Amino acid sequence: MTLIKKRQELPVFGDMMANLFNDKFFEPIHSHNSKNIPSVNIFEDKKEFTIQLAAPGMKKDDFKIDLKKNALQISAKKENNKEAVEGKYSLREFNFSSFQRAFTLPKNIDSENIQAQYLDGILEVKIGKKENLEEKTKTISIN
Repeated sequence: MTLIKKRQELPVFGDMMANLFNDKFFEPIHSHNSKNIPSVNIFEDKKEFTIQLAAPGMKKDDFKIDLKKNALQISAKKENNKEAVEGKYSLREFNFSSFQRAFTLPKNIDSENIQAQYLDGILEVKIGKKENLEEKTKTISIN
């Protein structure tokens, strides 16, 4: 009498379908980093663009905003140090957090008219628009 181990076949198609409808399948690829990157709202009206960035627990001094050519870069660094000493025990916790977001701006921004404020955990950057964009018209002669 021979003992033959039966190989367990995996239902490939069934697993594929189960994975397809798994909740994790529909999560964004960057979901593991989403805790470090603040959410953003962007609005536009006739006068300006508004960028709202949710960053609770920070101070206005933690932020850095740079404009280089047509790119607006918002970054922040925060460092928390806690230390408690009781008897022979010492507890020390370090917490560092940082992020960086960059936005490509359209050509009609007024780089001299940018204001930012941080209030109630929301960093709001208002970027003015140029009123008169000089549209150059060129007549092309036909030879």
